[in-house]
Amino acid sequence: MSDLASSTYVAAAPNSEKAAAADQLKKELADRLIALIDNAEARVRSMQKKAATKFTRRQSRLAQFAATRTRVNRIINDRLGVLMSQSQFNDGQLTHSDGVGCTAGAKCNGSTTTVTFPTSAARQKRMEFSFDVFHDSDVDNAVVEYRLQILPVFVKFVSHDQLAISIDDQTDSDVVAWVDAKLVGFVETYFDVFFHPEYQKSHMVTDPVMGISFPKAMASSIRQTDGRTLYFFTDESCRQFSEDPSYYLGTTLRFNHGIKLHGTVSHRRES
Repeated sequence: MSDLASSTYVAAAPNSEKAAAADQLKKELADRLIALIDNAEARVRSMQKKAATKFTRRQSRLAQFAATRTRVNRIINDRLGVLMSQSQFNDGQLTHSDGVGCTAGAKCNGSTTTVTFPTSAARQKRMEFSFDVFHDSDVDNAVVEYRLQILPVFVKFVSHDQLAISIDDQTDSDVVAWVDAKLVGFVETYFDVFFHPEYQKSHMVTDPVMGISFPKAMASSIRQTDGRTLYFFTDESCRQFSEDPSYYLGTTLRFNHGIKLHGTVSHRRES
C-alpha cells in the first residue's frame, strides 16, 4: 500500500506543476490584455478631453464669430443704404437670410444679404448680387463672399470674390473698403450693361424730332399723344415737338432710317 501511495504522489506532482504553469500563462495573457485595454481607455479619455477642450474653444470662437458677423452685416447694410439711396437703385429689393456655410449636423451660423433689381424701363435685365458671411472650418476667420448674377452675359465683370478676416480683428476699415469696392464694381457693371447694344437692342425707339434711334431707357422725356407713346432723346427735341406736334406726328416715319445711337459706352475710368 505504501508503495502504491508513493507512486500516486509522484505521478500527481508533474500535473500540478503543469496546471500552475498554465495558470501563470493565462494570468500573463490577461495582464497583457488588461494593459492594452487600459491603454485604449486612456487614449479614449485623452481624446475626450481634447474634444471637450476643442468644443469649448469652438463655442467661444462661434460667439466671437457671431459678433463679427453682426458687425460685418451692419457695414454691408450701411453701404447698401448708400447705394439704394440713389434714384437708379432705389427699387432694389433687400432680403436677409440665416443658415449659410453649414455642414451636415452642424449648427448654421452664416448669413446672406441679397439685393435684387427687377426689370424696369431703365433696366432691361434683372440683376442680383449677394453678400454671404460665414466662418472657416476652424472658426479662425470670417469669410465675406460676394456674388453677382447677370444673364445673359455680354460684358466682363467680377462675378465672385471673397474676403477673409480674423474674428479677433475688430477694425472695420478693411471690410468697409472691400464692400465699397464691390458696390463700385457693381455700379460700373450696371452701366456697362445699360450702354451695351446687346442688352438694349430690343428696346430701341426713335426721337420724332431728331430722328435718332436710341434705347428708351435713355429718353429725356416721354409723351402720350393720340394713343401713341413718344420718346424724346433731349429736352430740346421735346420742346420743339410741343411747338408743332402735328408736323412731327405726320413725319415721324420718315426718321426711322435715321441715326442709331447704339455704340458701347462705359462709365469706367481708365487707369
